[in-house]
Amino acid sequence: MVIGYTLGMKTAISLPDDLYQRAEVFAQKHNYSRSELYAQALDTFLKTYEQAEIIRQLNEVYETENSELDAALAQAQFAALSKEKW
Repeated sequence: MVIGYTLGMKTAISLPDDLYQRAEVFAQKHNYSRSELYAQALDTFLKTYEQAEIIRQLNEVYETENSELDAALAQAQFAALSKEKW
């Protein structure tokens, strides 16, 4: 049983007046509903944060781990390239 008219979670947030007005103008100009705009903005923010966290973790690993390509592996890769048809 679905209660309400939307399938998503409803929430109330407080925004500075100028940010609210900018969002309203943007939503109208680009034909977004307010809910669509805020959901898309939050999704983009979270994806950006998650990607930044992955990069931070990789950088942490490569600060201590050697990231140089093994010489024997590099030689094998170069030898294999000469056999490829481009």
